[in-house]
Amino acid sequence: MTSTCANPACKAPFRYFRSGTIYLLDKRDGVSQRATLSMKKDGIEYFWLCGECARTMRMVLDRKGVAILERSGLEQNGKAMAARQCA
Repeated sequence: MTSTCANPACKAPFRYFRSGTIYLLDKRDGVSQRATLSMKKDGIEYFWLCGECARTMRMVLDRKGVAILERSGLEQNGKAMAARQCA
């Protein structure tokens, strides 16, 4: 498990599940079923983004299976949703 926010610019400490977002990234995606059955959980990694960072970012795997932090656009969508709900 993780102990700090996955955003290198933040590093907020992980204390509770109620704040932020936990990501389980499986680097084994795309391998054959036979290979998956024989593999252990070595390809699984957990990442946590604090509540503030999770508003604008998310963790994803790139094409090479490397975990990267990217902007999600959720902040803009969230504002649009809030505006629709208030109308």
